[in-house]
Amino acid sequence: MLFGSVQFWPTEQSPAVASVTRDGDAACMVCHPGPTRGLRQSAHKSLLASADFAERACTVCHGDLTEHVAYQVRPFEHEFVPVPAVDQARCDSCHSDADYLTSAGAHPLGVVRAPELPPDPVGARIRELEIQEQEPGLDWSGLIDFGYRFVHVAGSREEYRSDLDLNPGLRLRSLEVQGSGRNAPFDDVWLTANSIGDPQWDVEAQVSRGERDRGWAGAFEVGGGFRRDRFYYQSGGDYHRVDQTVEVARSNFDVNVSSNLRLFGRFIS
Repeated sequence: MLFGSVQFWPTEQSPAVASVTRDGDAACMVCHPGPTRGLRQSAHKSLLASADFAERACTVCHGDLTEHVAYQVRPFEHEFVPVPAVDQARCDSCHSDADYLTSAGAHPLGVVRAPELPPDPVGARIRELEIQEQEPGLDWSGLIDFGYRFVHVAGSREEYRSDLDLNPGLRLRSLEVQGSGRNAPFDDVWLTANSIGDPQWDVEAQVSRGERDRGWAGAFEVGGGFRRDRFYYQSGGDYHRVDQTVEVARSNFDVNVSSNLRLFGRFIS
């Protein structure tokens, strides 16, 4: 349930106007809180504390404010009347022994500045990360497994070649690299490779954007791979030897041209 109330005052009976007509100069702070606070911060702050000037702290310098108050009471019935400027005679009434500029008595509200805090390295780093989060790019992660193979064959080398055919040397056993898009043309990029340097090895890569399964226009997936297999067999004699290399390359694409049209294909050679 919601409860509320609305109160209306006639223009001449509004709280601010009633205060002006009843309290005189003391009511100036109703419409001018900034300059009033500025007066408390200025050299003339004693005007607000002195019993001789407290009730006429504004008129003692600005003079007669009757027309200005009348405009505030009925602003649509009169032309705008600003607060009268302070003239030199007003300054001389209190400072007759010296020449004071009227501008020196201005009392704008002074801004109190907060003390400077020491640098915040954690906050600065957070802001830096927030900026980087909005910049286009890819966040990369990966895994690599490599080493050197030592081979010692005791027995039939031809049988070893037929069964394993793993030669010594530096080998890349496994490689996985993945990039996740961040305001980039691609949402996902990944590359894998296995047993590079061995008779049987393969490599595969793919790039994608969007969720093509949801039918989003512009979503796509493009990839490809290559595999190489080498077979060696020799049981004995000239007619039982096999030494063959098979290479297979493939590629695929899957593109959502629109929400109702999807193109895809796969090629193997």
